[in-house]
Amino acid sequence: MNRPGEFCTVVHSPNITPMIDVMLVLLVIFMVVTPLIRAEQELPRAVHVDRLETNGDLTLRLDRGGTWLAGRTLSREQLASVFKRFYGDGKGLNLLVEVDRHLPFGAFDAVAHAARAAGVTRITIVATPIEK
Repeated sequence: MNRPGEFCTVVHSPNITPMIDVMLVLLVIFMVVTPLIRAEQELPRAVHVDRLETNGDLTLRLDRGGTWLAGRTLSREQLASVFKRFYGDGKGLNLLVEVDRHLPFGAFDAVAHAARAAGVTRITIVATPIEK
């Protein structure tokens, strides 16, 4: 208690202990709830699509049935050999990939990694089927 004639000092620093407690509780809540949420991701739809000219580029199709090239399904090993054979000489051609909307992103990501490892420099995701 202040004696008569003494001034009361005001502390100008905030008490951050309650704020840290609240933040830690929120962090724990988000860490527990986030894995439980399984939101379906939907790929965006293209509004304006120009006609795509293939110019000798390789066109690959990914759907729930697998990876398709010219009507044949390919395994991961076959896919890597096709990439090396088609893109090995460094022509600089595009890899055109048609992806099913309901396919998880991991399927495309695996193909993209295999393509990059084989030397593919340009990968194009096709929004609508290519008209021939």
